[in-house]
Amino acid sequence: YRALAGKGDVTLAFCWAHLRRRFYERALAEASPIANEALQRIAALYRIEADCRGCEPDKRRADARSDRVLRSAPNSSPGCAKSSRS
Repeated sequence: YRALAGKGDVTLAFCWAHLRRRFYERALAEASPIANEALQRIAALYRIEADCRGCEPDKRRADARSDRVLRSAPNSSPGCAKSSRS
């Protein structure tokens, strides 16, 4: 898949579950505040997804763009990969 993405033919979509597992393991091993915060934010995104599961595409799209999503990640903004903590 990376070869196709490198050519621009596809965009990679990474799995939250695999990313979450790394934060979970770090939180258990080191009691890391950053890992714990990441887990809380991922949980907030999961709750949003659960609330709009089964809804019409327009509703899901509106929910994805709502302030509620931004509140789940208070130190980031749409289109910005850097956190204000950087």
